Amino acid sequence: MKLHQIKAFLAVSNAGSLKTAAEQLHLTQPALSKAIKELEQQYGVALFERTSGGLTLTPYGERLLGYARMMNETARRAKQDIDTMRGVSNCSITIGVTPVASLIKSLTTSLNAFMQRYPEVTLRIIELRPAPLLNQLRQGGVDFAITSQIPVIDSALEWQAICRIPNVVVTRKSHPLCNTRSLRTLHQSEWLTLDAPDDPNTYHHQLFSVNGLPIPSRIRECTSMTLARALIQTADFAALFSVESLDLDYIKNEFAVVPLLDNIPDSVISMVRPKREIMTQSAMTLFDTILQDMRDIYPDFNHS
Repeated sequence: MKLHQIKAFLAVSNAGSLKTAAEQLHLTQPALSKAIKELEQQYGVALFERTSGGLTLTPYGERLLGYARMMNETARRAKQDIDTMRGVSNCSITIGVTPVASLIKSLTTSLNAFMQRYPEVTLRIIELRPAPLLNQLRQGGVDFAITSQIPVIDSALEWQAICRIPNVVVTRKSHPLCNTRSLRTLHQSEWLTLDAPDDPNTYHHQLFSVNGLPIPSRIRECTSMTLARALIQTADFAALFSVESLDLDYIKNEFAVVPLLDNIPDSVISMVRPKREIMTQSAMTLFDTILQDMRDIYPDFNHS
């Protein structure tokens, strides 16, 4: 797959139209169509199908999309790295954090120190839930991630575990079961989760599985932390929160911590990156800086 074919494929998949994609790439439609046909011949499948709404990806095209994004991003990073070596200052870094990971005490200090030392670097920080963040990392949307995602086997990624953050179950203070000590008793209550309820790689899912319980039948998903807080305050929901989040002044007085005797899994905070050879030097420098600062704060964490 050649770079001009990748760019053509991505442009058409985003625009859904040869005409619009050609305008965006400053190409003629025949030239763009030729690049797509070459790509389809290379893989022996149709990547697009024509519908009333324009061009849409076939299942083969959907499968290829993630690889194309990663290859395009890798090419961009390679050029950026070479430009930096030549003294051309156009370096940018995008890091992703999950809400729980963003509460790590050393992170703000590390970022401020890096920005003061490298003022020419454009730094972008995005916050996502664990599963979408991992997808962004795989597709090259972020240079590296600081995540509370349960580690998964992925040969393209390297995981560095940093620390554990305890979790607790919370409700509003007037919840009729706010003082129960049994998760089984609370199981039939309404639950609110910030992640997909059926995703086994979440701590909400693990909370029930490690205690021999099925996922509650009365469960709602809300990825907005602000709205989730409001819902818990105004209805009888139970939810899994990190202890770190309850240290925040604007949250700690809002909820009751349910005194459960059951096993509540901790969140493991990790730094995750693609293989080092496809990271820019600037991104590696920031990654290593944050990693070292975190390990200075959590020296006793068992990495085994």
